[in-house]
Amino acid sequence: MLEAMKKSTQKMERDFEQVGSLIAKLVGEIDKKNTIIFNTISDLLGKVQFQDVVRQRLEKFCEVCSEISEYSRRRLRWVDNPDKEEKPEEIKVLVEKMKQDYIMADQRRVHAEVFNEETKIKEEAPKIELFKNW
Repeated sequence: MLEAMKKSTQKMERDFEQVGSLIAKLVGEIDKKNTIIFNTISDLLGKVQFQDVVRQRLEKFCEVCSEISEYSRRRLRWVDNPDKEEKPEEIKVLVEKMKQDYIMADQRRVHAEVFNEETKIKEEAPKIELFKNW
């Protein structure tokens, strides 16, 4: 009977070693798959973030185009009828307002280049929040 218990215990030890080995392999495979999933999600979030920045820029561009169009309409109405229409502010006022609304440094840099200004990038530009890296 003691011999049977010894053999049974040895068989259990071998089975536990096999199960332990399988668990170690399984954990390794799960870790590899988790890394793949993490990298894929990070890549997708980066692409979504890029698309969001592009969307924001396009929206801002459309907003500026609308402002310029409205300014042009007011200016033309005033030119056609200066006695009845209120004179719109100077274009410089509109351009300065647009400049103040820039969010990114490259927007300020392009503005400076277009208007032959010294390139000065404000530190206190409005902040935008993007996805955070994990």
